[in-house]
Amino acid sequence: MTHAETTAARLARARHPDEETRYRAALELELGQAEELDELLARLSDESWRVRAAAVERLAAAPEPKALLPRLLALLDAGDTVGGRDAAAAALVQLGAAALPPLVERLALADAGIRLAALSVLGALGDRRAVPALAARLVDEDPNVRAAAAEALGRVGGPEAAAVLLAALDSDDQPLQLAALEALAASRVAPPAYRLSRLMGDRALRPAAYRALGASDDPAALELLADGPSERARSAREASLGAIGQLRSRRGAEALARLAAAVRAAAGQDPSVAEGCVAALGSEEPFVALGALSVLAWVGEARHAPAMARLADDDRYRPLVEEALEALPRGTELLSHLSQVLPELSPLARVTVHGALAAAGNASSLQALVYGAGDGDPQVQAEAIGALGRLGDARA
Repeated sequence: MTHAETTAARLARARHPDEETRYRAALELELGQAEELDELLARLSDESWRVRAAAVERLAAAPEPKALLPRLLALLDAGDTVGGRDAAAAALVQLGAAALPPLVERLALADAGIRLAALSVLGALGDRRAVPALAARLVDEDPNVRAAAAEALGRVGGPEAAAVLLAALDSDDQPLQLAALEALAASRVAPPAYRLSRLMGDRALRPAAYRALGASDDPAALELLADGPSERARSAREASLGAIGQLRSRRGAEALARLAAAVRAAAGQDPSVAEGCVAALGSEEPFVALGALSVLAWVGEARHAPAMARLADDDRYRPLVEEALEALPRGTELLSHLSQVLPELSPLARVTVHGALAAAGNASSLQALVYGAGDGDPQVQAEAIGALGRLGDARA
């Protein structure tokens, strides 16, 4: 087969109606052949995300990335589809430092859409040399550009970006303040608690301010969080629970003793605190669910045990569910509530509940753990043995 015939065959496969054929062809197109390179760039707008991803992967191997920049930038600005523009952005990120100068230059262009697209890619690049250019866009005439610049600074991260974002909190531009707070929270940088306290007076900023508290080691941050689970607005309440979950994960239970006492007192006056936490156990945000579990353990009411136990079906939470259940007051009420939920649970979650029941004095659950220690599933066996070890019971 001649060179021309080989190229024609590759191009035909790259345009084939079958997605898998196009996917494999995109990975085989030659970057050094003009026609095949043209086709590879065209595949960035393919209807299939797999084919687009393959084209990005192949372009990342380009020996002369600078030569691709004009065409990728043109597609970023004026691609026919959202998928094509996103693929062009991904390809630019793959090219790395070579893409930085032209992207920074685009931040000064008149078209706000072009500036927004450039900011998105610069944030994904994560090159800290872009921080001064990104900071300059915080005073852009377009509010969407200002917010996108703050988001990009959060993604780039580092001390210089954090300092710029902290300064933006003093702006009288509420959308910019909100974007700066979200960016700081995403990069795990906590503003001083006294500054967050002022911002929390604005209801629109309160959820983001709560999220930022999750990265704080300031003792005053715990005082600000104490009212969070009592918030009537779900967004603020769950943001506070997410911050509590982060703190619980980073600092452990003992460091949060004062917060636990304050939340327990608030829950004693307001039953909706626990109700909101039970609902938040189903959150798709892991830290929110963890914060809700922590608060329910602090509240210490046996009637919440079934909702807490159901969370043990998720491997991420099982050790913390064990700890939370063991913190509940032992007695017949706890035994009753946990016994009812057992049939609903997975084998591993049942081991967790049997451990809590055995610790509360249920002899049949102790026997269930003994049986579990001989289970054919190594994970169930290991969990059962661990639960027996935690009981401190000579029979175990």
